[in-house]
Amino acid sequence: MTDLVVFGADGQVGRALCEAADANVAGYNREAADITDAESVARAVAGTSTVVNAAAFTSVDGAESAREDAFAVNTDGAANIARACAKTDKPLIHISIN
Repeated sequence: MTDLVVFGADGQVGRALCEAADANVAGYNREAADITDAESVARAVAGTSTVVNAAAFTSVDGAESAREDAFAVNTDGAANIARACAKTDKPLIHISIN
């Protein structure tokens, strides 16, 4: 079992968490686990004890022109992770930065 799953592992915060963690870490980028897909999230969460969500659509200007994409990641994706953690009784740490 993996100690820690980090979504958003290719981002600045996620990458730093993966590098600094003193644990067995599985870092997922968007290709490895699409957080907008509930089944993809459920598979990633299944084999861990703790989950960190550091994934986000962070381009403020880009979000203006790609509102649906930003909403899918920042709202639906976060909800998918929260639901998967709730269903499997896994602690979730959600990181949101500006």
